[in-house]
Amino acid sequence: MNERAGGQSAADDGEFAQAVRWLQRASGDPMADAAPGRLTVRAVAAPVGRSRYQECRLELEVAFAGDEASALPRPIVVHEAVFPRVRWPEVGQVAPAMIGRSDPRVFEARWDALR
Repeated sequence: MNERAGGQSAADDGEFAQAVRWLQRASGDPMADAAPGRLTVRAVAAPVGRSRYQECRLELEVAFAGDEASALPRPIVVHEAVFPRVRWPEVGQVAPAMIGRSDPRVFEARWDALR
């Protein structure tokens, strides 16, 4: 049997996920159409001073999973985030992310994967 802790079946996950997506779209959530992808650091500002945490301006190339063979140019987005100085991003690093298809400036990145 396909039961999980708490008595939920695997089929419930599909129904639940579908309901969540519907609610996200209905409420105008910018991540409602998010799809897996990756963000590649194309440019990064250098840290200033010796502060432990600093704001960092990044230029990121957006690529959706499965679009690797596409000849279309990939969008570049500018993003500002706070990073610890010891984990400052470098050009060429890649972070997996969930990216909004309708607006690639909206994403949830796994910055810890930049290590």
